[in-house]
Amino acid sequence: MMRTQEMVVVDARGLRARAERLRRRAGHDDGPLAVSYRRRASELMLQAWLLEIRAGVPLDRIPTAA
Repeated sequence: MMRTQEMVVVDARGLRARAERLRRRAGHDDGPLAVSYRRRASELMLQAWLLEIRAGVPLDRIPTAA
């Protein structure tokens, strides 16, 4: 099944939303758990960015990976 750019953008938004929730949660925790949340959030942002790049979404429409 061929995925459209719109489908990829929706998936990427979901990944970014999840990353944002993890970053907020990390702000309420200290120590190793907060570090883990931030690391996973960064991984999700990178995954979203790569997903859109591979789908051919124009660069000016893709938020940069943090």
